[in-house]
Amino acid sequence: MLKPIKSRFLTALTIVLLLAAAPVQTAHASGASAVIERLHASLLDVMKNADALGFTGRYKQLYPTIKSAFDHPRMVISMVSVTRWRKFTKKQQAQLLEAFRNFSVAEYANRFDGWSGESFRVVDEIKARRGSVLVSTLIGRGNKDDVNLRYVMHKTKSGKWRIIDVLYQGSTSEVARRRAEYQSVIRRQGVDALVNTLNQKVEQLASSEQARVAQKPR
Repeated sequence: MLKPIKSRFLTALTIVLLLAAAPVQTAHASGASAVIERLHASLLDVMKNADALGFTGRYKQLYPTIKSAFDHPRMVISMVSVTRWRKFTKKQQAQLLEAFRNFSVAEYANRFDGWSGESFRVVDEIKARRGSVLVSTLIGRGNKDDVNLRYVMHKTKSGKWRIIDVLYQGSTSEVARRRAEYQSVIRRQGVDALVNTLNQKVEQLASSEQARVAQKPR
């Protein structure tokens, strides 16, 4: 069963900025949509085998797919700001990137923890500014309202499409929400504290799964 995503700070401005600099047009199926289709297939597989895999199994199975689907370096830099990123040592940059990637995978492993007939569908693909693309998707949840996720994607220097943001219900930017949180931690406690916070969140997600399994009737 897909866990509900909590209501978050709405950033409809994100879409406005993405679309303002280029004419809006629907694109045919491309490499961008193919990346999302692979992500969907991986998520559906772990959902259908969630109990057998457990949190650790879901994490391990999702890790390579999520790593290849998302441009985590680009996302982290956007969240903490280019100026701050350049001030970090190479070691701090590597530690922050690893901690954020691990946390991202752990969130997916925790959220997609079972299957109750959910389905995934790519709805359309829209060209946006500076060569980016918005891929709209729907998660069907049976008798419940569908969930709309819009993936903001760009092409890397190697020519591969990667996700750089996820817009929940079309307007809630994951990057914008985390930007406020992460920059606040860095201002108050420094980048090492942010790394520790992300690592602790991964441990908490794993622990919550263990507690849930322990409470199940045998």
